[in-house]
Amino acid sequence: MDVSIILINYNTKQLTIDCIDSITKLSEGFEYEIIVIDNQSKDDSVESFKKLNNSHLILIENNDNEGTSRAFNKAAKKAKGKYVFWLNTDTILINNAIYELYSFMESHPECGVCGGNLYKLDKSPNFSFRVPMFEPKLEIKELGLRYQLKLKDEHYIEDNFFNKSDKPIEAARISGADVMIRSELFKKVGYFDDNLFMYGEELEFEYRVLTQTSYKSYNVPSSKIIHLEGGSFKKEAKSFNEFHFFHQILGFTKMFYKHFGKKWALKYLKSYKSMLSKRTLICKVLRKKSAAKDNALRRDLLKSYIDHFNKFITCFKEMDYYLK
Repeated sequence: MDVSIILINYNTKQLTIDCIDSITKLSEGFEYEIIVIDNQSKDDSVESFKKLNNSHLILIENNDNEGTSRAFNKAAKKAKGKYVFWLNTDTILINNAIYELYSFMESHPECGVCGGNLYKLDKSPNFSFRVPMFEPKLEIKELGLRYQLKLKDEHYIEDNFFNKSDKPIEAARISGADVMIRSELFKKVGYFDDNLFMYGEELEFEYRVLTQTSYKSYNVPSSKIIHLEGGSFKKEAKSFNEFHFFHQILGFTKMFYKHFGKKWALKYLKSYKSMLSKRTLICKVLRKKSAAKDNALRRDLLKSYIDHFNKFITCFKEMDYYLK
């Protein structure tokens, strides 16, 4: 088996079916399996997947929502491929994207991890990678307002997170939407961190690969994939989703804590809180009441995480934090 494609589904039936469709329609030139692992969806996802007439499909049903890391690890341990390809369910292949990544890794034995160029639905550039290695001072510096404003600039995204050339480039952080991994790496550095429910899991794994082995990581622009950012989770009607904010902050805090210690983890939280305090003030001055309220809520949640740091850093799911 050349490639094992892993899709983690949670109440995203149609997105997952569309993703599988694009894989089977455009993938050729290599042998593959599609492992769909369902995190106890509440819709009729499982029944729908069972009805698909797809010889490549393997379905795993979880009895609980195990999050991304644990679900991925369960699927990866069953995978038969020389390479494991973690693909978000909110993605659609534009070309024979998986083959492009597979072919690159076959011809570049020094490559341990790679991913393609990601596009928005309108085919404009989307976040695909980061070149610099994860480094505490840089990450905290990027919490500044000036950097946050840059992220709203399409040209900044195109220049810093997207490969405009036709040549692969070395990058330290491949987007978690499409990560191809040389399977032997799991024996060298372990699987994804089981303590991460969602967010930061691929970053933490890639960091271990680049700091504990001689393998490199690349962006391969000939692999083209649409990423419907945010589509893989059910959007709420209200503007602020506390569940996703909680896990996003928890994931990155655990990354700081695990590799750089408590001091940097707390510094990350405090810097994030400071940035949100400034954003709240600016929104109030500009009379953007809704934005000010959302930023103030985030700021207050961060204060709670800081005040109860030991409980926060050791929890897995959000209820573990709120119920302890």
